[in-house]
Amino acid sequence: FILREHFNQNFENKFKSGSTPRKRVFGKGIKRWVTPTDICKFGYLDMDERIICDNTNLKKDCTIIVNRTSKEGLGRYVGISFFYDYNDNGEGQHNQGGYRIEDYDKDTLMYISLLLNSEFYRKLCGNISLGSKMKEIKIKNFAEIPFPNFDKSIRNQIINLYNNNMVYPKDIDILKFNKMDEEITKMSGILQLARDIKK
Repeated sequence: FILREHFNQNFENKFKSGSTPRKRVFGKGIKRWVTPTDICKFGYLDMDERIICDNTNLKKDCTIIVNRTSKEGLGRYVGISFFYDYNDNGEGQHNQGGYRIEDYDKDTLMYISLLLNSEFYRKLCGNISLGSKMKEIKIKNFAEIPFPNFDKSIRNQIINLYNNNMVYPKDIDILKFNKMDEEITKMSGILQLARDIKK
């Protein structure tokens, strides 16, 4: 397992909480608004919410982790996470009920998201979450969760399942489109499949 030293001694200090701006207008503007209910269990945003506000907390690549939820009451939805790709999503704001981890390279942030969304980590987060109606995990508990230190080639294979941007060729033979679309769909990552479904 990856030691805490892999994320620096102060991994706990890398977690930042979300907030709702005092002055804001929902549903308008170009800044993305992210709430825990917008994050799908497969690790992408289900909704495209927007907000107008002065200050924002999503200004770079990060992993957003749901830290509390009343959904199903078992705690298995606590810890669901999403890699926030700043290039794709732009500036935004995430509210309470979520932590964000920044200041790591994209691959590490995606790797954390992928593992936290796996069945094993769903059970782990469910078991360490506290509360009767509203299950919650504190930063201290998140920071102690171990992550396996796979070989780089295996890690890259795992990351490609999440983010593997397959591109359609410029010249498409309409008669062969279905077969080509099927092949590209099999190779695409979760983030790209979610994007294509929305399109």
